[in-house]
Amino acid sequence: MVEKIWGSLKEGETRKMGKGTLVNTADNIEIMRVLQIVPDVTLPKGLESLHRREGDVDIYFVYNNTDEYISHEAEFRVEGGKVPEFWYADETRMEPAPVWRSEEGRTIVRMDFVPRESKFVIFRPGNAVHLLQMKTSETKDASAVSARIVDNKVHLFFSESGEAIVTKTDGKEEKITAKSVAPIDLSNDWQVNFPPDAGAPESIQLKKLISLSEYPEDGVRYFSGTAVYKREFSLPADRKKSNRRILLSLGTVKNLAEVKVNGKKVVLLWKDPFAADITDYLRSGKNTLEIAVTDLWVNRLIGDARNPVSAPATGEWPDWVLADKPNSGLGHYTYTPWKGWKAEEALQPSGLIGPVVLRFLEMR
Repeated sequence: MVEKIWGSLKEGETRKMGKGTLVNTADNIEIMRVLQIVPDVTLPKGLESLHRREGDVDIYFVYNNTDEYISHEAEFRVEGGKVPEFWYADETRMEPAPVWRSEEGRTIVRMDFVPRESKFVIFRPGNAVHLLQMKTSETKDASAVSARIVDNKVHLFFSESGEAIVTKTDGKEEKITAKSVAPIDLSNDWQVNFPPDAGAPESIQLKKLISLSEYPEDGVRYFSGTAVYKREFSLPADRKKSNRRILLSLGTVKNLAEVKVNGKKVVLLWKDPFAADITDYLRSGKNTLEIAVTDLWVNRLIGDARNPVSAPATGEWPDWVLADKPNSGLGHYTYTPWKGWKAEEALQPSGLIGPVVLRFLEMR
């Protein structure tokens, strides 16, 4: 029977069996290719997806499973007549995809991902302004050029000098160029303010941003809580233009950062990349920047474990904890019955580490 079915078929070969086709392979993708079944989704390396359908709406969840920026076209087995939208669950934000086209029963969408980013791609019946295609130099950084719809028009955003060729819905191509301006480094001259009763001084001055765990004073090295970083800077008048967006990049942050510009709250950042558009909060000339950074409990636990002085206790519980005091008065600021961190363990990176930079995106 096996001989009758398979015969002398080699790996990858096919044979007609009645009304069907026999494919000698265990590769599902190869079987779909032989049977001319279009894959549900074709993604560049590093992206993964899930798909479900709700009525006439197709819902894809796409995830960047790498630490790299990815800017690439993705193909979805979705017929024309549906408009792709990007939904960002972490920002409760929705926007139409700016670059896409329909070809032979598929919708091809240009997608940009920062490291480890995820988003929903929703296809719903409708119409929306868009470009058919955008081509940039393959040698460019994947994050150097991006597209977004602003005021019902597709705009390109250049983080560095360059060019892109776009294809409009009428089939015409257009070359778009931009020349970027140098970023402004804000990594120096910060004042850091600490809350009371946390073991740290009221404030310190940092000529250059470093991890708090590298500071020479123990109260700062072991600090756990929210420290407020503050500095002023001057923005030249020619840097603020209507066709330019200004991005604040905080670099490395451990672990949460609330950004205020000129006294107004902008955003709470909790994951890489720690960056935000602050254009609408800036003014030409003097500006004030405040970053409230909350770190983990780890370094304070290690610091207390290194304290050679024992605090008075009743049973296993320190008296200052039972009395609901903020600290022991002897250099202890935390307590936990489970000792997850030991005195000899290394301190973890902490605070605003940077570099902090203002980057200028040219909008075309």
